[in-house]
Amino acid sequence: MKIVILTGSYNPHGTSNTLVDEFIKGAKENGNEIVRFDTAHLNIHPCIGCNHCGMDGG
Repeated sequence: MKIVILTGSYNPHGTSNTLVDEFIKGAKENGNEIVRFDTAHLNIHPCIGCNHCGMDGG
């Protein structure tokens, strides 16, 4: 199974990330594929409707 994990905690050594690390450890031990995104550290911007992607922003 493929599992996507989105975290939002800015503290990489905080309790939320420690819990996620333990979940990932268990999931991998059971043969799952994990993809993790630490969203607090990504440069993410909302759609501004500029149509650059070919969508109308709606």
